[in-house]
Amino acid sequence: KLSRLFNLIMGMLSGTMIIGFMYGFFPNEWRSSRGIILYGFIVGTTLLSLSRYLIALITGRTKHLWQEERRMIIVGSESESNRVYELLRDISAKRDYLGFVTPEHKEAGHEQCLGTFDKLDDILELMKPDEVIFCAKDISSYDMIQQLSSLGEDVDFKIAPEESAVVLGSHSKNDTGELLTYDIGFNINRGYLRRLKRFHDIVLSLVFLSLSPLLMLVQKKPLKFFSNCIQVLIGQYSWVSYCKEINDTHLPPLKKGILCPLDNLSGNKHTAPKALVKRMNYLYAKEYTPFTDLQIVFNNITNLSY
Repeated sequence: KLSRLFNLIMGMLSGTMIIGFMYGFFPNEWRSSRGIILYGFIVGTTLLSLSRYLIALITGRTKHLWQEERRMIIVGSESESNRVYELLRDISAKRDYLGFVTPEHKEAGHEQCLGTFDKLDDILELMKPDEVIFCAKDISSYDMIQQLSSLGEDVDFKIAPEESAVVLGSHSKNDTGELLTYDIGFNINRGYLRRLKRFHDIVLSLVFLSLSPLLMLVQKKPLKFFSNCIQVLIGQYSWVSYCKEINDTHLPPLKKGILCPLDNLSGNKHTAPKALVKRMNYLYAKEYTPFTDLQIVFNNITNLSY
């Protein structure tokens, strides 16, 4: 997608800027030409972009490179389809909503109705959606399984449970070993953001270790701070994650964190109301950006030894 290409360029640019920033800390004999750093950015971005295009060309998925929004069909009654559509819109999930396929013949005349459930095969062939969401309230598990054979290799299969604020999904009908995840609407579930989060963890750990003689002076537990840097560096922890006080299984899984979103607020996070903790965890996952972590970390630069 164009948005993913933009994210790729921004990721490479962020990495180049961080390398350029750290460049000034190295002694002269360790420094290479700045031109090499710029050359690495240009060549790396070009090769990664070309490799993505070639993979898409080989797998026949080139249309996804230029298609900004995924084409979506919801299978269910009018009321339930509207509920799911509103849910996706509320959580800012970009979708090109083609319409709904109803199990009830009396709804077939609705302007957004693409047809009835017994004609789903023909509708999928005609509309060629990227994503099909089945409403569990209206469609039985047996009927869903029967319809899996109609889904192409490139079509995502998802289920919207009744009266639920999440959508369960698998990225392919053939991903039988993959657990269904709550993957719609949470920024933290985007692959490039997870990779960027890990990259920031590594860079921050290296910076903190290089500055540890100074930073340990302002930490309550200097040795614990040093241990935290090592644990984050090797991937056992992350600098920022969900608040430990609440274990919400509806959120995407993350490694344990040294800090949490509540650390950006004044007051004792251990005495915060459960509703506030759950809300902060939810917003962290839903609206996550790498700058969120940086803000929390630098606002708590003297509290990295917990």
